[in-house]
Amino acid sequence: MYDLMRKDTADDWATVRTRLGRTPEAMEQYVTSLRAGIARGDTPARLQVERCLQQAERYGSPQGFFAEPGPRRPSRRRAAARCARDRA
Repeated sequence: MYDLMRKDTADDWATVRTRLGRTPEAMEQYVTSLRAGIARGDTPARLQVERCLQQAERYGSPQGFFAEPGPRRPSRRRAAARCARDRA
């Protein structure tokens, strides 16, 4: 989700930081809701759990999705400034 957020301005990055900072709370709330469902007998499908586990293992492996940072792209402002500089 975070990779889809705008990151062109300082305000954009402030929003990303805020949301990242709230991730632990969001995860706690999610776990609480899962536990409440389990207490009611409303559990996720076994296949769903197995597939999520497989995905987490792939992504978290030393060669997985998060093993290296993704490519950095310049902000739109910097790209526009570079374009204007190149035209001059």
